[in-house]
Amino acid sequence: MNRAKKTTMTQRSSNQPELVTRTSTVRANSARDEDRSIEAVLATEAPVTVFDLQRGFIQEVLLMDGCVLPRNCQLTLIDSHQRGSVQNVLGSTRELRIENGELIGRNYYADDQLGRDTYSKTKDGHITDNSVGYRVLAGTMVTRGKSATVAGRSFQAPQDLNLRVTTKWMPKENSACVIGADENCKTRSDNQQHTTETELNAMLTERQKEHLKKKGFDDLDQLTERQISALLVDFSERSGSQGDDDSNGQAADDAYKTAQRVRDEGAKAELQRQETIRKMAGDHIPAEMVNKAITERMSIDSTRELFYQHMVNERSVEDIPGAPAIHVRNSELSTKTLEAGLLLRAGGFDDMVVKDYGEQTAERADHNYRDVNLMDICRYALHLEGQSVPISKQDLIRSAMSTISLPQILGNVAHKALLKGYRATPDTWQKWCSTGTVSDFKEHKRVRLVDLGELESLLPSGEFAHGSLGEEYETIKAETKGKTLGIGRKEFINDDIGVLTKVPQGMGVKSKAALSKMIYTHFLGNPTMSDGNSLFDSTHSNLNTTTPLAAAGLNTALKAFAAQTDKDGESIDIMPKFLIVPPDIAHTAKALLQSDLLIATGVGSSAATTPSANIHKGILELIVESRLSNAKYTGYSAADWYLAADPNTCDTVEVAFLNGRTEPYLERYSNSPGFLGVIWQIYFDAGVKAMDWRGLQKNDAA
Repeated sequence: MNRAKKTTMTQRSSNQPELVTRTSTVRANSARDEDRSIEAVLATEAPVTVFDLQRGFIQEVLLMDGCVLPRNCQLTLIDSHQRGSVQNVLGSTRELRIENGELIGRNYYADDQLGRDTYSKTKDGHITDNSVGYRVLAGTMVTRGKSATVAGRSFQAPQDLNLRVTTKWMPKENSACVIGADENCKTRSDNQQHTTETELNAMLTERQKEHLKKKGFDDLDQLTERQISALLVDFSERSGSQGDDDSNGQAADDAYKTAQRVRDEGAKAELQRQETIRKMAGDHIPAEMVNKAITERMSIDSTRELFYQHMVNERSVEDIPGAPAIHVRNSELSTKTLEAGLLLRAGGFDDMVVKDYGEQTAERADHNYRDVNLMDICRYALHLEGQSVPISKQDLIRSAMSTISLPQILGNVAHKALLKGYRATPDTWQKWCSTGTVSDFKEHKRVRLVDLGELESLLPSGEFAHGSLGEEYETIKAETKGKTLGIGRKEFINDDIGVLTKVPQGMGVKSKAALSKMIYTHFLGNPTMSDGNSLFDSTHSNLNTTTPLAAAGLNTALKAFAAQTDKDGESIDIMPKFLIVPPDIAHTAKALLQSDLLIATGVGSSAATTPSANIHKGILELIVESRLSNAKYTGYSAADWYLAADPNTCDTVEVAFLNGRTEPYLERYSNSPGFLGVIWQIYFDAGVKAMDWRGLQKNDAA
């Protein structure tokens, strides 16, 4: 294939927009009051710039012989592509047909207030435009600046845009709207009826008629008044509008005055065009782009699309008066790909994106959506729900906030960032505490593992004695801790993605820290147990005083731990598994638990006899917790140390979560009407309670 003319054929490909709109104009003076109907040109083969999510702005030609009309030749007529409610239905477009290379239909307005008002405004010329929504079924893409032959016809793509020649398409709906994109699609009007040849003969001199025929207009009654005026301007500039004789002099003067009036109106229109372009550009469009639009005599619609494309590329969309509403459906665009794109853009979430969304979605997001900003997300959310896209930032944010998609996308991204921070934050309690669940916020009883009674011999009846829950138990209940997080208008406009990722991630860290604080506050506070005594108490045989961390002190603690019994005085055969210390004595603890040898001290008669190996090595797992020596915690100490049993064999401290959910929630919060944005509440539900003193021991160094 010749690379200079390389094209790509698509047959409902995943990269092809499923639903596109282009604007046309109704024929106002074809109105019929008896049935409130007006004829309209819905589409022509004129090139129109449309938006494609994969390629951005492209130029498109719709081939009329490829139009697949509905079986009933009818479309629903709605207000500005607002497909979300039947309240927006204005009527229907019927009698669809292809005529002289145009898709034509007649708009019938409903017999209700909205329909009657729209008909009246359209008939009076206040509403002039329609926008047809259609589905592309097949087409050929021509690379910018290249040419190609499609359906036996030659097409040339512009230098700055790809061209899609749509060879098969189906109209799906029609809308009344404000701004037109296809200048060839106008309301059928009495002003556009052709002037008859008899009228022209009375109007024009022989010389003027000869001039028109030289231009190729032999059939003069096919000309409109607008075309005649333009040709007379050309005639007057070439001949000075002098008549052939005195009888024709007045007609020539009249023609010259007509031509002069057209010229003056053209100059006025040109000044207005330039002023509109400059106002449209404001302070946000480069001067060279403004000059290009003016000097190349670009239409207002083409200029608007040029400026809009520039600002999309620059990721800085400003208020552009009357920017075109763009609606594109694409099978690759989804809330999942947008969420993945935002997470990839934030950085540090690549592994999570692949794991949670799959490799295919991750790859698609990386290729197409990694660079999206928050305003882009608002537009895409509206695209996903088939709604029109306002250009004003204020209106764009407000409209997007009313969708289901935008809060869902933002909420899922924030929640994943929250979980990343929560999961990445280390803790020490999970090793020596047990995890439980509660179903509500009431107090729940927990029977101690070692107080369930003994196994007994088989009874003479051949049955075992029935077991029963012991009378000794502790109670636990959950409480809620949380905070709110909001993203508003300012963050959207500033594209502050950190509010969506960094802040929730930090709140995840804080959530894990808050849970650890609950646990160690309870633990160091030496809570009261159900027997009326404190957790660490001499009556529980789990409080050793004047026992600094050393080999001798550790021996004493291990002996006392092994001596614990159940309520019946039976040994429970539980040994400690964890040594819990503050950072201040972590070095000493490591020396005790990790050294190969213990070195004898003293000389002569004072020398101490020690084994040749460290008998404490590897018998306990070391846990270093900074909160033990933090002065903000009641009961803190830089020298006290603790032993804890394996929570699977003996109760220590239980951390109970509501309904077993161990990670924090992120839920949308009903914010005040004055807040333009979305607010979430981040919280977790958990309760903490020491369950059995036998599985815990405190060694007071003082």
